[in-house]
Amino acid sequence: MGITYVSRAVAPLGRMFRLNEYFFTQSLNGLCEDDLWRRPAENANPMLWVAGHMADTRAFVPKILGEEFELPWGDQFKRYSKVSQSSDYPGMAEIQSTMTGISAKISTLLANVTDETLYKPATGVGVPNAKTVMDEISQLAWHDSYHLGQMGYVRVALGFPGIVG
Repeated sequence: MGITYVSRAVAPLGRMFRLNEYFFTQSLNGLCEDDLWRRPAENANPMLWVAGHMADTRAFVPKILGEEFELPWGDQFKRYSKVSQSSDYPGMAEIQSTMTGISAKISTLLANVTDETLYKPATGVGVPNAKTVMDEISQLAWHDSYHLGQMGYVRVALGFPGIVG
């Protein structure tokens, strides 16, 4: 059953977030804790950090639409944060559970958002060059896809099958 959107303009973004959540799960499939911390290059982030960062930035979407989504890990996955030792981070199960909760919230909010809200001035939550709420949400959907691409690449670099085709 498909989702009905109050604003047809946001429907493609809703679909993008749902597809990305599916491929997010696929990209982690079969990886053990050691795999999640292996880096394909010395200066590359490990898979677990990228996954946490995706969940962390997804939490901006509810905030933009007027609802907070509390993250259980503080600033560990913020942009430019330095990756420390694995014992300082939540496990993959917690990250996946958080991602599922954020995704459900986004799905509900996007289904009910109006055109009037989408074209209000940007909220200023930290999305560069956004002029409207729609700009903020679409840039976060792009950001989500960007990091999902990284996860797919890291997965293959670690010797696992790709997530698509």
